[in-house]
Amino acid sequence: MKFGKNTVSVLVDTGASVSIMNSRTARQLKLKIIPSDRDEPTTLFSASGSMIPIEGMTKVTMYFRGLIITHNVYISSVLDNAFLLGVDFLSHNSAVIDYKRRILSLCDDLIRVPLHTGQENGNCVAIKRTVCIPAYSEAIITVCSPRKFNNKSALLESLPEVQFDKIAVARALVSCKNGTTLCRILNLNPHVITLTRGTKVAKLENLDNIATATKYTETQNERQMTGPRKSVAELSKFYAEYGFQINPTLFDEKRMSLLQLLYDYKHIFARSLEEIKQCKGEPMHIDLNTNRKVFKRQFRLNDADKA
Repeated sequence: MKFGKNTVSVLVDTGASVSIMNSRTARQLKLKIIPSDRDEPTTLFSASGSMIPIEGMTKVTMYFRGLIITHNVYISSVLDNAFLLGVDFLSHNSAVIDYKRRILSLCDDLIRVPLHTGQENGNCVAIKRTVCIPAYSEAIITVCSPRKFNNKSALLESLPEVQFDKIAVARALVSCKNGTTLCRILNLNPHVITLTRGTKVAKLENLDNIATATKYTETQNERQMTGPRKSVAELSKFYAEYGFQINPTLFDEKRMSLLQLLYDYKHIFARSLEEIKQCKGEPMHIDLNTNRKVFKRQFRLNDADKA
């Protein structure tokens, strides 16, 4: 959003009842802060239950593609985002969010602005070196991270304009060091994609945005899915019987772990047509537009296929 000659990243929050600006951003924009009076709230609460102390209020003049809108917003020093537009602004200006086209319209569709502008976000991470990802494959790639996250842990999230377009980015807790971190990216396409240096693929968020974190423990049902560990001799015999092709450069430990996994699910492998079992599901019914039979000449076959 444009504030005179200054540009500020704004979060449109449909779950916030009021609009709030970070006090640091207000000082950068040289806004006059009016201390809160007795009728105004001095503390707000976030979705996680943490308190947001209010320092005062200011009148903000915003520019939306030629349209000038003035609105009163609260000021707080503990707000992670620079500026948060809440329901009070959205309802007062007849805002409509089109999630499919990612457009925010204001004042009864008088103007339209893009809902997502993550490419301009200062928290974005970008590809450090040009990399190619094979079709239907994932890769862990080194990305450049903002300096303010150096020697810190952060929450890595995908950019809405990038996610599931050509790639998918895994949400994860990452550690940032020397201006870099790691990002897990999946290529959804049936062909190789090239991510050039500087391409923004994700963004970092402070860990304050996480309400809770629970340690994962394997459940009893998950443990029952796999059988007991087999000996090296048993796994070697199983490998010889099924004839799996395993990379010969694998270390013995990795090789045995892979064979144990294959052994646990050996019931899904068929070595001949006789081992393919009948489907236990309900017979599938296909609705046809007509029941008229179709007669077509058979494709020509070679002698081997005919036999």
